[in-house]
Amino acid sequence: MISIGQLFYTVVYQIFYYLCGGKAIINDLVYRRFNKFELPNREGDVAIITGGGRGIGFHVVKKLLASNVKVIIGCRNVDQVKNKFQSEIKTMDKLEILHLDMKSLESVYSFAKNVREKYPAINLLVNNAGVMFVPYELTKDGVECHLAVNYLSHFFLSLLLLPNLIKAGSMETKSRIVNVTSCAHEVSPRIDFNDLNMSKAYIANAAYARSKLAQILSTKRLASLFQQHCPTVDIVSVHPGIVDTELFNGTILKVTAPWVLRYICKSPEQGATTVTHACLGPLNTDGVKPNSLYYSNCRQDTPHPMCDNLATQQTLLASSLTSLKQYYDDIPTFLREFM
Repeated sequence: MISIGQLFYTVVYQIFYYLCGGKAIINDLVYRRFNKFELPNREGDVAIITGGGRGIGFHVVKKLLASNVKVIIGCRNVDQVKNKFQSEIKTMDKLEILHLDMKSLESVYSFAKNVREKYPAINLLVNNAGVMFVPYELTKDGVECHLAVNYLSHFFLSLLLLPNLIKAGSMETKSRIVNVTSCAHEVSPRIDFNDLNMSKAYIANAAYARSKLAQILSTKRLASLFQQHCPTVDIVSVHPGIVDTELFNGTILKVTAPWVLRYICKSPEQGATTVTHACLGPLNTDGVKPNSLYYSNCRQDTPHPMCDNLATQQTLLASSLTSLKQYYDDIPTFLREFM
């Protein structure tokens, strides 16, 4: 039974979200003119994307295919996604769809093993799959669902595919990991490493925001380590904007006034433009190293200052690696010291 205190904080977080979302919508309107990207020809490149069967991910896949990229989608319902693309594109020659359940580290491991064997060199990994505002649930690995799907499983997948990304990259044309995040990280509570599952007081809005904060904290920490140990691989975060997708299903606004979202939000295709730019576009803007950049509307942006907290970055890295200790032999050597 929900307590009065928990109800209060749930309402407070709903207010925070409306304020954060309103700010982001204004930002999208102001910088809309930058949200465009001419697709390059990347014939021969290989891209892996999670959750590419609907919403933003679906349109990102179509744009990658239009750039002649070989795309491998990891998703739960393979047949459903395959049928959807067969009705949308002319040929499936450059598209492969494999089973992947982001709620299971075992599934992530099996997917990565399959991909590593088929594609020794991988140019792009798009960590796109996600859940938002779902009821409290622990995955079979014992991790709160938002944190597992939006962050930890993608973190694990990135490490498993890192050798293939290193092989494909060069100092002239680097491989790239793109973490699809959200401006919601700005309203995240402090990460309580003593209660990562939020078992004491679960608020779905806060759990989602925290998972997105974890994404950016991890991106920044890995970026620094990549510069030292695998400089041919870039890693960035991208906020696609406030996009009217299925993730809003069940939210107050979607239930009470769904027509509003169509007028104030980006379409999935517009959100995909920002993500595709982070995947294939130029990143090194104004002399800033691309490894820890955060993007929105096809331009460099700045995440919340708490993302720069090195102590939190390091603690998150250590905690995340510890949760993967059963896969010790598959963790890159330079990261094992943090386990």
